[in-house]
Amino acid sequence: KYDIYSLVTIGDVEEAISRLNEESRLLKTLGILEDQIALRKKGLSNQTKPQFDLNIGTILIEDDESYGKSFGVDNPSVTVGFKFSYPLGVRTSRADVRKSELELLQLKADQRSIFLDLESSIRSLLIRIKDMESVLELNLGQIESARERTVEEVKMYEQGRGDMTFVIQSQDNEANARLTYLRNAIAYHKLVLQYRALLDKLLLTE
Repeated sequence: KYDIYSLVTIGDVEEAISRLNEESRLLKTLGILEDQIALRKKGLSNQTKPQFDLNIGTILIEDDESYGKSFGVDNPSVTVGFKFSYPLGVRTSRADVRKSELELLQLKADQRSIFLDLESSIRSLLIRIKDMESVLELNLGQIESARERTVEEVKMYEQGRGDMTFVIQSQDNEANARLTYLRNAIAYHKLVLQYRALLDKLLLTE
């Protein structure tokens, strides 16, 4: 159950920034995309490299009954060959590698920009939330003061030392103080919801 009259426990800025790094779905998605591009770049880089293959063969000669004997020092029946291959379309592959490198650089720049924007928004929201908490505390004091005034006016009226006009006025002041608190509480919780949305924490579990 969501209680609009209660305040929410929110950590400091550094804790919020740490949570942003760990919990933001947007940043996680960009991180996965970065890994995919890096993996593709690695595969393309391998395609541009020449391949060297070592081929070792054995020849069974007369009176030689096993492959093992073919490796004997006095029985040179081993053939060694090198195979060199150069991949076709190297220029295209290198262009693709360069394209992937540029995509990685752009993605990292985008990640940094998005993170800084989110960080700035979080810092601003936390400041506004803390300010609203101070306002709500002041409102509570106003409500208590108005309530005490109402009690006093009612008591004086019942004792015949007051006027009903003052009773009604004090009751109106108390009602207005409560209404002001309610409006500010709504504004406060809107800020809290914006803060949670930035951290991808829309489910209110606290």
